[in-house]
Amino acid sequence: MGKFGVGAELAAVAAEEGVWNLDAPVIRVAAEYTPVPYAPSPERVRLPDQQRTADAVRRSVRP
Repeated sequence: MGKFGVGAELAAVAAEEGVWNLDAPVIRVAAEYTPVPYAPSPERVRLPDQQRTADAVRRSVRP
């Protein structure tokens, strides 16, 4: 989920202005909606990784 960020705004513009050109819905891959941890190890868990990104791509191209 991506809220209140640049990615959310880009997704909104793509959905609003490109709605007739899109073959699939807009899917946002972003950090979890939680407080930002200070330590690096919990921060890595919070951020999107390769697996979450790949899952989102698969969802977007699934017929």
